[in-house]
Amino acid sequence: MRRQLSHGIRGVAVSLLVLAPLGCGGDDTTTPTPPDVSGMYDVVEVAAAATCDPASALDVLDVALSSGTFHIKLRVDQQGGQLTLTELEFEGQNVEDQHISSVATIEGSGAVHIDMERSDQFSIFGAGVFFEHLTSSAAGQFDAAAHPTTFSFTGTATHVYRTESSTGPLFATCTQSDTDTGTQISG
Repeated sequence: MRRQLSHGIRGVAVSLLVLAPLGCGGDDTTTPTPPDVSGMYDVVEVAAAATCDPASALDVLDVALSSGTFHIKLRVDQQGGQLTLTELEFEGQNVEDQHISSVATIEGSGAVHIDMERSDQFSIFGAGVFFEHLTSSAAGQFDAAAHPTTFSFTGTATHVYRTESSTGPLFATCTQSDTDTGTQISG
C-alpha cells in the first residue's frame, strides 16, 4: 500500500459519485448506504519486489521502489459515498505536510476502488534527477461490521522514469504490487 497509498494517495485519484437509482412505478429499489468508515487507521503494507525494464534500472531505483513491510498511519474522511484517504505517518515519520491523499468512492458493500495518475520529480544521490509518471490501481474492502473496522486493499503501480525532463529520454518502466491491511484505531 505504500506504493498504492503513498503513491496512490499522493496523486489525484478518480472520484466517482455514488448515485441511488430513483424508484419508478412503485419500485422501491435504492443503492445501499455506504458504511461509515471514517477515522484513523494503522496500516501494514507489504510491497513486493519491483520489476523493471531494463532490469538493470532497479539497481538505481531500488531506493525509490523499496520492497518489504511498512507501517503507515492513515486518516479516512468520509462524506457520504466519497472517501479521502490521507497518509499522516510513514514508518513513524510525520508526512502530513506532504499532502499524500487520494479520493475514492465507497459502495454500500464497503468495496472501494482507487485509480490514480500522477507525475513527480525526485533526486537519487549519485544517480541524478528522475521524472516519474505513475499510474496505479487498487481495490479492496472495508469491513465496518468488524470491531474495530478493518480494510484490505491490493494494488499494482506502473512507474515510468525519464531523465532530463518529463518528456526526456526513457530510463525505465517498473511495476510493483502491494497488499495493505488496516485497523481502525479511532473513529
